[in-house]
Amino acid sequence: MPRLKTAIGLAVPAIEAWLLCGVNLHVSEAAWITGLESGRLPYSTKDLKQKLYNTTRPPMQLETECMSRAAQRVVTNLVSLESAFPSGFEAFAKEFRSWAAVSHA
Repeated sequence: MPRLKTAIGLAVPAIEAWLLCGVNLHVSEAAWITGLESGRLPYSTKDLKQKLYNTTRPPMQLETECMSRAAQRVVTNLVSLESAFPSGFEAFAKEFRSWAAVSHA
């Protein structure tokens, strides 16, 4: 029986940060870390929601539609996502790639 594999990617402060990759160059893991260290966060979850959905409280249907469009755009350039979010997304992507390497071996 094959083993169940798991991987976790942590989108901080929210998944909207990943989905804005390539659209807003100021949204990145480095910007977030710098903000934490200085005590002045570069953006909030509300800011990210406003940028992605044009509202801070999107209804589920709008949220789903916007996330789907953004994911379709982001998936065409995962290298940028890995570069902008090396701890949160790159580690996640590397884990998945290791599974493919093992299954092809």
